[in-house]
Amino acid sequence: MLAQQREDDLADAVGDPKHHAPAALPGSDDLPGAEIDFRPAQRDAFRLPQPGGAHKVEERSVVGAQEARAISERTKAAMQAAKARGKKLGGPKLAEARLLGHAANRKAADKFAANVRPIVEQIRASGATSLRDIASALTARGVPTARGGAWSAAQVANLMQR
Repeated sequence: MLAQQREDDLADAVGDPKHHAPAALPGSDDLPGAEIDFRPAQRDAFRLPQPGGAHKVEERSVVGAQEARAISERTKAAMQAAKARGKKLGGPKLAEARLLGHAANRKAADKFAANVRPIVEQIRASGATSLRDIASALTARGVPTARGGAWSAAQVANLMQR
């Protein structure tokens, strides 16, 4: 009987779903988490078959709100502790990181080209004249490309321009 009364109280508090006023949970004025907007799509959404079903829903909503606050407090405390240890907080500076990444890629490509250029000069000295002939000779000698594939004329041209 008491469970049915609590379900009726909760259903009355939720009211008509067409109303846009926030619903208060009955008997939760003094509980943490009472500010939760808890409107179901239908009025009979809380007609649960088990005795005390509505009470369980109410309990879970309050516990969920308390857990959210606890997570927030732990996160804030951890951020303050990290800041106190000297950790620099904040998001990455993407534009700066992108420029540093491009510079690192360019440096690696220049180093790779400097290592392969003497081999290309040997191949040219042996009579290969076209970029396609040089690419075939590099592949035949087992010289890997920067990414480990077979050489193409375009890759040889890019290498020679560095």
